[in-house]
Amino acid sequence: MRKAMIYICWIGWCLLLGLSAFAQSENSEVEEVKPAIKVIARPLSDSIILRWAPTTPTAWEYANRYGYVVERVTLLRDQTVLEHPESIVLTPKPVKPLPLAEWESLANTNDYAAIAAQALYGETFELTENYASDIVQVVNKARELTSRFSFALFAADQSPTVAHASALHFTDTSARKNEKYVYRVYTPVPIAVLKIDTGYVYAGIADYQELPVPIELSAKFSDRSVQLHWNGELFQDIFTSYLVERSDDEGQTFQQINQVPFVNTSQKATASAYIYKSDTLPENDRKFVYRVRGVTPFGEISPPSEMVEGVGMMTLKANPAIVGAEVIHDQINIRWEFDTTYQQAITGFQLLRSGQAQGPFDIVVSPIAADQREVIDAQPQIANYYKITAIGKSGDNKSSFPFLAQLVDSIPPETPIGLTGIMDSSGVVTLHWIPNREEDLLGYRVYRSNFADHEYTQITVNPTQDTVFYDTLTVKTLTKKVYYKITAVDQHYNPSGFSIPLSLSRPDVIPPVSPVFSSVKSSEEGIALTWVNSSSKDVMNHLLYRRKTSDTSWRLIALFDPDDTVQLYLDEETSSTHYYEYTMIAVDSSHLESTPCTPVSAKRIDRRIRKEVKEFYALAQPAEKQIALSWNYKPEGVERFLLYRTQEDQPISLYTSLPADQQQFSDRKLTINTYYRYRIKAVYKDGSHSSFSKEIGVHY
Repeated sequence: MRKAMIYICWIGWCLLLGLSAFAQSENSEVEEVKPAIKVIARPLSDSIILRWAPTTPTAWEYANRYGYVVERVTLLRDQTVLEHPESIVLTPKPVKPLPLAEWESLANTNDYAAIAAQALYGETFELTENYASDIVQVVNKARELTSRFSFALFAADQSPTVAHASALHFTDTSARKNEKYVYRVYTPVPIAVLKIDTGYVYAGIADYQELPVPIELSAKFSDRSVQLHWNGELFQDIFTSYLVERSDDEGQTFQQINQVPFVNTSQKATASAYIYKSDTLPENDRKFVYRVRGVTPFGEISPPSEMVEGVGMMTLKANPAIVGAEVIHDQINIRWEFDTTYQQAITGFQLLRSGQAQGPFDIVVSPIAADQREVIDAQPQIANYYKITAIGKSGDNKSSFPFLAQLVDSIPPETPIGLTGIMDSSGVVTLHWIPNREEDLLGYRVYRSNFADHEYTQITVNPTQDTVFYDTLTVKTLTKKVYYKITAVDQHYNPSGFSIPLSLSRPDVIPPVSPVFSSVKSSEEGIALTWVNSSSKDVMNHLLYRRKTSDTSWRLIALFDPDDTVQLYLDEETSSTHYYEYTMIAVDSSHLESTPCTPVSAKRIDRRIRKEVKEFYALAQPAEKQIALSWNYKPEGVERFLLYRTQEDQPISLYTSLPADQQQFSDRKLTINTYYRYRIKAVYKDGSHSSFSKEIGVHY
């Protein structure tokens, strides 16, 4: 029996790694947990089941030796609190794990009994037998006790029979429906040996509720496999494991696919809200139905979840390849090859076409039968890039490389029209024209001349596809005008006629007089500047620039019309931690700029209190199990947002810190039928912060 139990125990070690609802992780902090008994209860219609476990391996070891005592205290009868609570010991003699001899019959029919028996009575439960020194042996012995403790509690979680045999289970059949109790579970381990705190739980038969069903089950089917996942977070305090069932007869009958209950082994710190389980399908192209049941520490199995169904489909791993395209009477016949091994994995083909090799491609013919290997494009363009796409049944489409096919063309494009342009003060010319409508258009050629009646020179190396063109000229010349023409070219390089010539005048090159600052003042609101405008008559704008005294480059912060009667600007986008310099220039109608005026410098007065977040909103979304919060606050220099929360009439306190680029938050840590209140403030990189926002409240 011992060898059989060891074999089964190590099978459990390999296949069922995961901690029970009570078991502690094997790490250096295990013994730092305070020794105590933890108790949970499950009311039934005629009784109350108790389950408990020690919190530390040492407490478990001593409790196995001294046993456990279960005491019931009646507090409520017929909804009336008893003046003198009634106490009764339900286990006059402390309950202890069954002797080794009585475990053998259980182990022959219950794998978890074999695990528990090995943990309780096995000669060894060590991870290694090669000790390098005495201290290594001590460490391994400690690990052995932790392993025994964890696997014993795990086995008890998976089987009520094992829990009862391990003295971790008790059913109170004398409980009454009109009473409520406090159950005390403790162990008579002497305090001098180890102080173990008593466990308590409050329950009554009237508290009975039916087990919930697992929710949000979904399935993703692929090639002879399926990935299932369901919500494990919502009922993590109810279910310790799950049974996954499969049907191949439209959901009429189901078979359990996991020989033992499936346990989520993710650590809490990184665990997803969902539990994932994969299954291998017996075959593709056949419908399978799945459902999930939850298993509680009391051995109860929940009703099944909603069913999900699907079909496994072969993965498409071959691409079609176009092998030829023949022009037949202004139509093009496209031929391709495709591996017939994957023909059953597709629904058919699509023919796609584009005027360029890089796309975008449009569907020309669809659907095309899966056994077809050629198709005709009845209305092709002059130049055509084709692709053939195989449409996979599972959605995994595969496409060929682009293939070029062209029709014969000798007709030139229409002459371009609508040529316009401007030249700025630096001699940069920007030309625009109306685009041609030919589908086979390759682009445009641009020509230039200094005289209207002289020969024009081509200034584009290759045809440009854009209808905007930039040219750069010198403005310090006696030639005051320049002339442009354009032609259109198709993909067979047939040129159009010349457009109507465009005449442009070279600009004025004398810059305007500079403006002058008259005053600069600092305040909490910012830095106020006043100035005297340029005296030049052709000034079009005054430009105000700013920089930190430590910077070398200027930044444009405002533009002013010379007709403005008030020459005043308040710069609010400044910090009290820096000095700033300001300068101005004047720009005339020819876009010539004056010399920058003499800079002035100043520093903002700041009490480090910023404006509050005013656009702050909250919306309860019960369907998504959240309260959606959003705000709009864009000042520069924000480092983070501090979100405060409270519920009902409790004092508000810091709830979370959010990065500066986040303008919304989903609050999911909620309790139904609770009124929540929120406030928010911004914290800046320089240590300043905004005032609190107004308080907003929402009922969830």
